Amino acid sequence: MGRSRYKIYEPTHPHFVTCTILNWLPVFTRKESVEILIQNLKLYAYDVKFNEDELIVFLKDGRSLNVPLVWYPLLENATKEELENYELLGDGEGIHWIDLDEDLSINGFFQGISLRQKSVA
Repeated sequence: MGRSRYKIYEPTHPHFVTCTILNWLPVFTRKESVEILIQNLKLYAYDVKFNEDELIVFLKDGRSLNVPLVWYPLLENATKEELENYELLGDGEGIHWIDLDEDLSINGFFQGISLRQKSVA
């Protein structure tokens, strides 16, 4: 619902708009809501780098994601050559390590999914 009393008279200058939130919806406190949000994220990698204890994923939208290698025992125990022998899946939705036969999704990284946690559960 728009308010006609608000008019921009100087369209070339920056403007600031504020709002008040009524009946706050705690979206991130419900697991189901978070899963829906993350499933609908469009996250694509364009490059992957490594240091001694992290996997660094560079996303097409300019963000980067640092993921602990300790979360993925197969990657943690891999040689530098095995880590660097990867290919991006699809448009960058996932990463496949050829020598390790390991596939991981970019959305899974954002969810904080650890294979180590899954194996304990």
